[in-house]
Amino acid sequence: MVLLHVLTPYLLRRGLDWLEKYLRSHNSQEIPLDTRDFLLKSIPVVRSFVLYGHRLHMAVFYMRGMFYHIAKRISGVQYVSATLYHSVFTTKIYNVLERSVYIVSKRLS
Repeated sequence: MVLLHVLTPYLLRRGLDWLEKYLRSHNSQEIPLDTRDFLLKSIPVVRSFVLYGHRLHMAVFYMRGMFYHIAKRISGVQYVSATLYHSVFTTKIYNVLERSVYIVSKRLS
């Protein structure tokens, strides 16, 4: 799990950097020009998708209180709650926050 948490972002970043450098070099002449242009344009999209995916993951964590790390979400490891109960007030606040994030996300898309 630690390797998944540490190595995945590193390998993803290094892989995208390598791909971009390779596509911009003269060694990539065997790749058709249209394909090369498409891949070069899609690299920033993939980077932003990863960034916003991580932000969405953190928002879901703060609403639900489970899976602080993406690696734990993928592997299914959950935190154990030390509290015996949740107050009604706390539950209502989380419900309001969840609905407001949902409304904002619908308006942005």
